[in-house]
Amino acid sequence: NLHALQNQTATDLPVLSQSPQLFTQEAAKRVVLRVRSHLHESMFRHGWPGGDQISTEPMAGKRRPDIVQARDNVWQQLQAAVKAVAEAPEHALATLGNALQSGPHRRIARDQPQRLQLQASFASLSAAMRGREHSGATSSERKDRARKSNAPGAQQVVGNLADASVSDDTVSAPEDCNILVSEVAVAGVDGELKKVAEQALSMKPNFTYGFKDIQAEAQHVFETGYFKRVTPVPEDTRDGVKITLKVEANDELRGIVVEGANALPQVVVEEAFAKMHGRTFNFNSYRSALGKLNGWYMDRGIDGRITETSEEGEGVVRIRVSEMVVGDVVLRFVNKDTGESKPEGATKPEAIMRQLSTRPGQVCNFHQAERDFGSLMSMDIFESVTLSPQVAPDCTPENPKVDLTWMMVEKKTRGFGAGGGISSQSLSDGALPGLIGQGSWFEGNLFGLNQKLSATLELAQDVSTFRINHTDPWVGSDPHRTSRTTTMQNTRTSGNNIHGRAPDEMRHNARAADTSSDNGQPQESGGVTVDRLQGGVEYQRPLATGWGGTLGVEWQRAKCTDDHGNSMKHDMYGSPVIFSSGTSDTMATALLKASYTGRSTSGAATEAVVSMEQALPLRSSWLNFNRFRARGLYSVPFSTPLRDCQLLFNAKGGMIVGDLPPYEAFVIGGNYSVRGYSDGGVGTGRNYATGTTELRFPLWKKSIEGSLFADGGTDFGSGASVKGDPAGARGKPGSGYGYGAGMLVHSPIGLLRLDYAFNPEGHARFHFGLASQT
Repeated sequence: NLHALQNQTATDLPVLSQSPQLFTQEAAKRVVLRVRSHLHESMFRHGWPGGDQISTEPMAGKRRPDIVQARDNVWQQLQAAVKAVAEAPEHALATLGNALQSGPHRRIARDQPQRLQLQASFASLSAAMRGREHSGATSSERKDRARKSNAPGAQQVVGNLADASVSDDTVSAPEDCNILVSEVAVAGVDGELKKVAEQALSMKPNFTYGFKDIQAEAQHVFETGYFKRVTPVPEDTRDGVKITLKVEANDELRGIVVEGANALPQVVVEEAFAKMHGRTFNFNSYRSALGKLNGWYMDRGIDGRITETSEEGEGVVRIRVSEMVVGDVVLRFVNKDTGESKPEGATKPEAIMRQLSTRPGQVCNFHQAERDFGSLMSMDIFESVTLSPQVAPDCTPENPKVDLTWMMVEKKTRGFGAGGGISSQSLSDGALPGLIGQGSWFEGNLFGLNQKLSATLELAQDVSTFRINHTDPWVGSDPHRTSRTTTMQNTRTSGNNIHGRAPDEMRHNARAADTSSDNGQPQESGGVTVDRLQGGVEYQRPLATGWGGTLGVEWQRAKCTDDHGNSMKHDMYGSPVIFSSGTSDTMATALLKASYTGRSTSGAATEAVVSMEQALPLRSSWLNFNRFRARGLYSVPFSTPLRDCQLLFNAKGGMIVGDLPPYEAFVIGGNYSVRGYSDGGVGTGRNYATGTTELRFPLWKKSIEGSLFADGGTDFGSGASVKGDPAGARGKPGSGYGYGAGMLVHSPIGLLRLDYAFNPEGHARFHFGLASQT
């Protein structure tokens, strides 16, 4: 607001200073009243109390104390100016100037004071403009007017012109005041700077121009930013009035000193002023460089800004930076029902504070605060989280400081759950294909440390799982945010994708081959179930941006049973189902895994996972093998004239060396491998690779998408190396491809998909399951 007042009254002060005889008490009162009127208008426009009325008393209001104090300070300065006008008109101009130039919003650059001087310099042109009015006058008429301008009383013309130019907006001559300009020249500089000034000129010789035109011409030169002063000097010639713009160039910039910048890197400052160093100082380039510094703060969410600049002499500029600092971080727990807050809750403060990256004494970063908000919500123990910043008690304009208060509403973290769904692995088996039920007990904030403990039971027609799981999302005070997951589970899964009937037999409902179980009884259905008892622990931690690592160990005992729960050693084709000589296999494995997730600025997403498992033969009867697996997903969004689409590429592969039970072999074909085949319909091998190319496009709003896809996979001829060659016994091809179309539906449980795919044998089938969101 002060800067606006300076602009609005800048035209009055120079004129009065150039004409002291006109600076009477009445003229000064007009200036002060106009300033006060502008102040009230600005206050009314910004909604300050008292802005709709003119009063001589400071205005009270319930605004921020710092704003009210600054407003009252300005008002008192203006009242002092009014009083000075009444008591001592000869000193009122200086008093009023001080009132307008003071305040918290001083100009950083020097262009405003130079504009005041530029405005004042125009007053010296008034006599020439008044006497050089041109309206088709002849040369003799112009000479006659020149003689009259030197006659007694000519100074009165200057006074009259100045008096007539006093207005609310700008210094101006009467509308009929025009002169014939014979030449426009630039003086005071040479070389490149003179060219810059001349290129800014728009006036042409031998044309008639008014007072405002000359005023604008000098302003154009000043706005190039290279000059301290631009002074128009008129000179009468036989052909008209020659206008010479006397300019004074800025000093050469030799150095920049930045104070108060704790977060701003030096390299950013150097890059911002690199093109200015060693050259004539330019106000425009300087403002642009300051804008880059402020932009650096804005882009990174840091509450920092340039507050003041000054010249230190010898071409050195000093820049003062103000960066908001975090004073204190406070936690408050809000009662959901009463709305009351308290310093303690069910969650221990250390479990929350370790999630926050914003600490006392750091520069306040709002992007960092947003990430902290996401970290708190990812704990899954709060219904809502609110950040309330408040001005710190020891905050000053030179050293701003803010206290951050996190207001959290805790949610219920303990209870029971039940649900149902569909298992895509068993859609084609039994009378109730794919139906699965689930019941669970959970505790989401164990010991108040955000630890998770759950017990889950899943039941299906041929699948069951009982699992106890404990997760500590942050082990102790580890600085690397290492988490630990401990699992114990007993699972029963179908082994029919490896040991079931051959695809041809299933299609034609042929009679199953006769075989005997270990107790000598015939197997009519041929179903195989794999029972696993497992226990393990995994440690996970972030490695770098987008990268994560996992290290774990697991123990497992597995056996195969028939439909009646009896142990099996061979399937219906006579192929072994167990690697060991007994009825079960035992193994201990160590896991090492690395994962990456990233997204480019164009929207392309990348996912990659690489893992290796090494069996630990701690006993001679335990299995010994090494398993390597890798998968990658890459998606590219693109636009067409009709709609936005997405192209996905997915690849998976792996290999196993050493002891290999058939139920641990890689299965190829099915919903998540090669569509168009049943689960395991392509083959079973030690080595494998599959790939998918898919095009997705919207069908209805953003809820339903369509897809066109092509899948392919191979076991690289490794099917026969699996013990008993279960794939060869069933006549599986070992490699194949499928293609088709599908529909994807966005649902609360994930991205559901229904596909219809063909294989090269001419058979087609539906596939239903969950799809990748990428």
